[in-house]
Amino acid sequence: MRCPSCSAALSPYSYGEQTIDVCPECHGIWFDPTELSIVAQEMIQKERIADPEAKDAFKVRCKPIDRNEPEKMCPRCEIPTEVFNYSYDSNVFLNRCTRCRGVWADAGELERTAKYIKGNPAVNMYAESLAKDLANRYKKSLICRLLTSRILSGLVALLYLGGALFTGDSETLWRTATFLVFPLVCIWFSDAMGNYTGFIGFRSPPISQKTPGVFIALGGWLFLLSPLIVAALSSFK
Repeated sequence: MRCPSCSAALSPYSYGEQTIDVCPECHGIWFDPTELSIVAQEMIQKERIADPEAKDAFKVRCKPIDRNEPEKMCPRCEIPTEVFNYSYDSNVFLNRCTRCRGVWADAGELERTAKYIKGNPAVNMYAESLAKDLANRYKKSLICRLLTSRILSGLVALLYLGGALFTGDSETLWRTATFLVFPLVCIWFSDAMGNYTGFIGFRSPPISQKTPGVFIALGGWLFLLSPLIVAALSSFK
């Protein structure tokens, strides 16, 4: 395979259990799907990545992608790659093939990715402490009990199922029951879903930060009530 940046032949290089392809000229690296995150995590575990400065945590979280960057071809598929912001807000802009999902990182971008994943322990500790304090206050509030109420959301779900049963159509009942699964999971298990980090799909970047359960529950309610909202809006037309 040829380097997308300088066209030099890539050389295989073993790092842990992964075999990556490195350019001996410009030192860029080609990663097959999922290899980038695995190698970055290994670098962190081996303490080869310094802690980011505290001020990095307060920089602009999402800069726009530079559309004027020279086009890079996938060394495997030989088609143009797309530029993307790793994990959406890291400001580490990599190239990804839309066909094989491989990722190209220019020199230094692997280290920047690993530094973003690692974060600053002091800032992370402070943020976690603040988040726990806010979470404890939130859990004692009325809005929390309403948003995460299994009884209230269950009653709404029963209303949907009752309406589907009234139609006497088994297909409508099945579709209604299938529709209810996702919002009820978000409402009933909002904290567990918010605490998840990692991959959610082959084509998606990993979730690197935890999400407050209140946002998960709120999203579940919006999804659960969306048919009623649409029906209400339609009645005004």
